[in-house]
Amino acid sequence: MKQGTTYKREQAFALLLIGTPKSGKTVTALAFPRPFILDLDNNLAGALRHNDGKLSADKFFYEDLAGVAPEKKWTASVRAIEEALESPDVETIVIDGLTLLAEYLQRHILANTKGDSSNSKLIIAGEECMQMNHWTPFKNLMSGIVMACKSSGKKLVMLCHEQTLESQHGAVEGYRPMIQGSLKHNIAGYFTDVWRTQAGVKANKPYYNIRFAPKNMMQIGNSLGIKDTEIDVTDKTCDQVWSLLSKYF
Repeated sequence: MKQGTTYKREQAFALLLIGTPKSGKTVTALAFPRPFILDLDNNLAGALRHNDGKLSADKFFYEDLAGVAPEKKWTASVRAIEEALESPDVETIVIDGLTLLAEYLQRHILANTKGDSSNSKLIIAGEECMQMNHWTPFKNLMSGIVMACKSSGKKLVMLCHEQTLESQHGAVEGYRPMIQGSLKHNIAGYFTDVWRTQAGVKANKPYYNIRFAPKNMMQIGNSLGIKDTEIDVTDKTCDQVWSLLSKYF
């Protein structure tokens, strides 16, 4: 039994960062200290250009899985994450992004399913699809990698595209992380925090912000006691964004 005074609150931080494409998710993730970026979305170059060279190359690490076959990308992703978890130089694990990682896991499961005859496979438009018995190992493996990161003592930032739910009449009914399977309903529960990056135009000028407070039809919340509903990060460098966030850790 461990004494409560020994619990390191700041080391339990796990963030699910959701948002639409080009809303600043990768730029926000780069603001965290000494990140390792698993660049599955190939968005790292754009985020670095946004910083206009102000992010020193020796302050981050990355892996982009270039040249890895699709059915082997899940295994390669896990290996890269495990290497980053063991490195004393890495303080933050950034997985960019969850949507593609889930696709790689599906390919991994389908490629490593034994005992299925060709007649039992579900083929749609020439593609083999997941079936009911595949989704339990999918959930277990995906949640396992999240838990491994959380238990490491490093910060975890998982980036995910946002799916808009609409009624048959086109009315927006809600938003949720874009991931297949039942995990889409409770993936937020694996994280201590869920933030949302937002972008738009005001007075003919683009703006970017990070939202920390719940909003209708959105799963958003923070465990850090951040009182601001959102903060403006327009034109701010990674160091400037971290200066706004670091005081809560």
